[in-house]
Amino acid sequence: MAPGRRLAHTAFFILGFSLITTLSTTPKYPLCPYLCLCSGTEHSGILNTSTSVTKINCSGVNLKKFPTDLPSSVKVLDLSFNLIDTLPTPGALAYLVNLETLILRGNSYEGPVRPKEFLGLRALQKIDLSYNTITSLHNESFYGCDQLRIVDLRGNRGLTVIPSFNSSSLKTILLDRCGIVEAGKGPLPSNLTSLYLRGNPMVEMPAIVGQNLHVLDASSCALSFVGSDSLRGMPHLTDLYVSKNARLTSLSDVRSESLRFIYAEDCILGSNEIKGRKGSAVALAPLASMGGLTHAHLAGNRIKVVGPNSFSSNVHLVHLDLSRNGIELITGDSLFRLEKLHAVNLSFNAIKSLDEVTFSKNNFLDTLDLSHNEQLTHLPAFDAISLRRLWASRCEISGIGIKGEGNPLAHMPNLESLDLSRNPLESLPKDLWSQALKNLDLSFCRITVVEPQTLKGLSHLTWLDLRGNRIATLNPDSVRGLKYLALSDNPWKCDCKNPRFQQLWTVLDKMEPLEQPLHCAPYDEDQKLLQARLAPGEGLKRWEEVCSRSSSTVPVPASSMWSLSVAMVLTVAFFMVGGVVLRHWLREKRKLRQEAEGEERSRGQRQEAQRRRVRRREMTSEESDEEEESRGTASRDIVVVRRLRPETQPPSYEEAVLMARPEEVEVRLQVDEGTGGEAEPTATEPGAAGGCELGAETVQPREESPCRGFPPSFHSLNVTQFLGPLPITNGH
Repeated sequence: MAPGRRLAHTAFFILGFSLITTLSTTPKYPLCPYLCLCSGTEHSGILNTSTSVTKINCSGVNLKKFPTDLPSSVKVLDLSFNLIDTLPTPGALAYLVNLETLILRGNSYEGPVRPKEFLGLRALQKIDLSYNTITSLHNESFYGCDQLRIVDLRGNRGLTVIPSFNSSSLKTILLDRCGIVEAGKGPLPSNLTSLYLRGNPMVEMPAIVGQNLHVLDASSCALSFVGSDSLRGMPHLTDLYVSKNARLTSLSDVRSESLRFIYAEDCILGSNEIKGRKGSAVALAPLASMGGLTHAHLAGNRIKVVGPNSFSSNVHLVHLDLSRNGIELITGDSLFRLEKLHAVNLSFNAIKSLDEVTFSKNNFLDTLDLSHNEQLTHLPAFDAISLRRLWASRCEISGIGIKGEGNPLAHMPNLESLDLSRNPLESLPKDLWSQALKNLDLSFCRITVVEPQTLKGLSHLTWLDLRGNRIATLNPDSVRGLKYLALSDNPWKCDCKNPRFQQLWTVLDKMEPLEQPLHCAPYDEDQKLLQARLAPGEGLKRWEEVCSRSSSTVPVPASSMWSLSVAMVLTVAFFMVGGVVLRHWLREKRKLRQEAEGEERSRGQRQEAQRRRVRRREMTSEESDEEEESRGTASRDIVVVRRLRPETQPPSYEEAVLMARPEEVEVRLQVDEGTGGEAEPTATEPGAAGGCELGAETVQPREESPCRGFPPSFHSLNVTQFLGPLPITNGH
């Protein structure tokens, strides 16, 4: 190779290697700040694949200054938990035209936020300045941020006044756990919908002005008073949260027609109730000036009495939660005006009794919770036509309805679920009846007997829990229609030879819960327990350890025997008819197959006979041609009639039957070229020098006739009758 060419190749190789090395060592994110993590979107190119940085995470890397020369493609910039104390000059971040989220949480940024601090960030939607030492914000701090939706200022303890901004796009401001005690001088942004003030040291609700504010959360503050005009500047407020204000005693003076949801849980509402003459509390109206309320959550307060005027002005209430209040008395007409009520929660109170007509006017009531009222000893037969769920667990209920006065569920025709668990209930009314009840929880009561008549009246019952009672026996016929039956933790009397016990065991195997622990308890001759009741399963043996499963000891009911007999007869008849039909079908199929085989065999025989005839005809024609050439042409027209030369083997009977009769004699017409009349037919025998002369009359063979070998019947053959008149032409 020439030296010049070798040098060129070497230079080209070095150049290519340098290019590959440069491309491979180029960082994926060349503009990513030191110690930060970057991610983005890849773009395929000709020489390499470039990436546009969209997210930069510099959280917790001890940055002291705001990073510069950031890629303009970044959308999310996380600078949380650093030591940044100042921001770039206004407008210095304008090159970040795609920035949507800026997180400066947990830095050392202090002092007031200057006007136009974030100028140029036109795509900014969320800014997090929480847990800094900001003391105030200028109303022009976010000037130019036309897409800003959320400002997070939580944890800035130096903020004592609710800031206001000139922003038409701002929707949410978070000021939780700051030092807010009052509202600012100006109104809130015109389109602000949510303001969160949780955990601030406010003693009184500030007079906030927000024309489009919908949600105000002032829970977990130090509120003790909410003035009547506190909500006047918020005409569209719908949700108010004032829960966990341990000093708040009343909301009765708060006026708002737009309010729909109020959450005032774990306060001390009702603690200033007026005492009556006998020392009992007098019912007050805690929400008297909120006529548009639909949901009232007042759990964990100190309301003791619910009277006829307690909620008389809240006629639109749909959900009422009065749990954990220590309520002692609910008058029969206290809820009459709440006709739209759907759910009432009265759990964890001190209710002693309830009137049957308490809920008679609530025609849309769906759910009633009376659980954990430890002084409630009797469950009334409520008049509640729309009630579907009734929960009364962990009370002291020992009876349902009024004994001897009929079905306690008669006026609850739509009740589907009833929970009476963990009550000292010893039995159910015998006349209990419901067409709608599906779920019944009687677990951990004191029930000893479940009457078959009781469960028979609950025709649509599918779920029954009887765990932890004192049941020893149970009629299996009364629980066959259930899908779920829990019977564990009962002192069962395991009479292994009793058919009903075996039937119950079989029934339980087919329903939920599967493999539940069922234990046998020892009984004496008087059917009394020999030992005190132990903890569930303690010291007792399970059913399968005491009794063996034996199907022979389980009698089949007469109805089942009759059904089984009918089924067996029908089965036998079905198989008999099926056997006859199958036999006839097989016979017909065999017959058709035989006919097809016979037809195929006959077709083959006919084809074979046809092939043999064709071969004989060809052989005979060849031999005749040879004989004619040897003996010359006759002087006159003759008809030659010859017998076919016999085969070496005689034809079979089938072949003989199938052979055509005219083909037994070969007739040949010979015409003398010298005479032009009609030819006379002549019959000849193969191999003869001359022919047998045949006229119109019967041929009489001579003694030395060449037709001597013909049968007599052939000697008297009338050719004219056999062949008919033969037209003679000059041709063959």
